[in-house]
Formats: sequence, structure tokens, C-alpha cells
Amino acid sequence: HLARKYTLNYHRSGGNLEKIQDLWDVSNLILAQQDLTCMISS
Repeated sequence: HLARKYTLNYHRSGGNLEKIQDLWDVSNLILAQQDLTCMISS
């Protein structure tokens, strides 16, 4: 799943969203944010 793959890259980057945005498009960014929110709330 793209969002899960994105979250792995997000954590590897140390949470640097600017760095991640260079690698992913906006739709994947939104999916990843939703996925992170689900992980935090669960």
C-alpha cells in the first residue's frame, strides 16, 4: 500500500515532510497523513 510505504520513508527521513514531498505527490502525502493519524490514534 502506498500510504504504508510512505510512512516507512517518513520515519526513515526523521519526519522531514519537505524531503518526502520531493519524492511523493500530493495525493500520496494525504494518504500518508491519514495513515499516520490512524497509527497514532490506535
